Amino acid sequence: MNVIPLSAAWHGGGITASDRQSAARFVFSRPGWRTADRLHPRHGRCLEICVERPNFDPPLRWQLVRAQACILVEGTEGTHDSGPHRTAHDALLAIWEDAERIAAGPRPQPLLLLCGLDPRTAADLQDIAAVAGFEALVLPEAGLEAAIAAAARPAAAVVDLQLHPSGADGRGVVRLLRRARPALPVLVLTVHAPTAPEADLHGLGGPTQRERRPHDADRVLHWLLGVYEAEGDDPA
Repeated sequence: MNVIPLSAAWHGGGITASDRQSAARFVFSRPGWRTADRLHPRHGRCLEICVERPNFDPPLRWQLVRAQACILVEGTEGTHDSGPHRTAHDALLAIWEDAERIAAGPRPQPLLLLCGLDPRTAADLQDIAAVAGFEALVLPEAGLEAAIAAAARPAAAVVDLQLHPSGADGRGVVRLLRRARPALPVLVLTVHAPTAPEADLHGLGGPTQRERRPHDADRVLHWLLGVYEAEGDDPA
């Protein structure tokens, strides 16, 4: 039984018998989970929830304490506080979600390729990418094909249709990117109107979005956030 009781003299204070029963049922079906009675310096009796981790990592710990009519979760190093919660069950679910978050680990930053952009535009887009949670990699026009081949699996790319500094056609870069990942989201920058032949995006696959230079930071950020959410849903 993974419930550690204390002597009867310790029972009482903030936490209730019903809270203990809820915690005991919750940890019973979860290997590595256990609960124990503890004494809180401010709130009297409390419950400690402990989760063992593999590879000899320190266990995760939370405390459930009653404060007036609600329950608070107090985390320790690496775990989160939460509450107030209406019931012990709600507090235990919050602990379970926190444990799942820690087990999953931090989400790696998706990679954004910035291809053939002038330095000022590239710097602006790096700042926007950081806000959206991306790691931005600037690929200059020189050696662009080799750099694309060497880059880790990108989540998206921004390509100027007039590559800097030569002014060469950037549509070949979009085709090159899509050869490696057909459904790669690409934002193309152009000084031309959508109806101009120089801005024609037919035959480049998709999803492709056009942005007129000088770019609008809010629109670019909105596009990147959409890519970020879609990338999180992609099991590949």
